[in-house]
Amino acid sequence: MLVRFSKSRVVLAIYGQSCVGKSTLAEELGKRWASPVRHCGNLVKTYARAAGIQAELLPLGSHRKIDTETRRIAQQSKGLLIIEGIYLDIVLRDMPHVRLLQLICADRTRELRFHERSAAASSLISTLRQRDAETAGLRRNLYGSEEIAAPAWMVLDTTTIAAAEMESPIRARLERELCDD
Repeated sequence: MLVRFSKSRVVLAIYGQSCVGKSTLAEELGKRWASPVRHCGNLVKTYARAAGIQAELLPLGSHRKIDTETRRIAQQSKGLLIIEGIYLDIVLRDMPHVRLLQLICADRTRELRFHERSAAASSLISTLRQRDAETAGLRRNLYGSEEIAAPAWMVLDTTTIAAAEMESPIRARLERELCDD
């Protein structure tokens, strides 16, 4: 079933740690709802490839450029837009039409996903613990140690639930809210 929010302007911002299922869920929802999807992590990799460096070495200025572009796209969006990225709780925190969907997952499941994914990837990071430390350090460098993240609109645990199963509660909540507007 396609979700059509033709008169509504909403950005579904999916965020959370590495390997919680952000990209998978964003792709699933994008297909089911025929909505555009922006993958912030893929943009980091694209910028890094263009610079001939590993994604972990991308300069802060490039990250800030991606953030600025993400905010601009979110502000100008019409209808439904899906954006996924690790730092969206900060990047999009003050935008009223943004719904922040936080994904969480058990560490053991995240570790399994990380190892499956990293077998095919070229990266300086070899463990999930290193990835988490890199992410936390980049978060501090980009937004400061006193950053104020927005609270999640909805939190879903992806440890045992497939992306296809998450669509229904998300759709139901969006439809409820948008019908009330």
